[in-house]
Amino acid sequence: MKIGIRTLKSLKNDQVLIEADSKEAIELLNSQLHDKCGSQLDINNQKRRNPRVIVYNVPDALATENAAIIFAQNPDLKLQEEDIQAKYTFKTRRKTTNLVIEVLPHARRQMLHNKIKLEWSVCYVEDYVSVSRWFRCSGYNHRQTECRNEEAYPICAGKQTERLRSPADRVQMHQLRKI
Repeated sequence: MKIGIRTLKSLKNDQVLIEADSKEAIELLNSQLHDKCGSQLDINNQKRRNPRVIVYNVPDALATENAAIIFAQNPDLKLQEEDIQAKYTFKTRRKTTNLVIEVLPHARRQMLHNKIKLEWSVCYVEDYVSVSRWFRCSGYNHRQTECRNEEAYPICAGKQTERLRSPADRVQMHQLRKI
């Protein structure tokens, strides 16, 4: 097929990961595989996520719907409305509110090097990285609805059932859940 394939990896559950040099090569590979294999293969293209940034100490009155105030009060950033999408706000233990925003890469670069003015406060911006972990299988970066792994014991990550655990293990597991 004369496609520049960079890597070919075998994954769990009989899956294969193929990396190519360009989008055109990926599209050509997709069409060739679809023509030859048809319904026997499921072809999924990886889509890159936009980076997320966190804005610290946002005023409490600012909701995710009112995030357009960022454009009005920060004209020096030269951002457009489609560059930023507010995801959610959350309160910390110190009762401060933080805003998580999904941005395009060029907007991220501009925001990280500046402080943002929101209403009467100056807010700091950093990259937002959250690691999600599903506690039943001890797997990272997926949720309950996406989990295809077997249940794992959190202390040793072994495959054990609740009835096989000793009372001491149950106490230790209960203490781990409190943390």
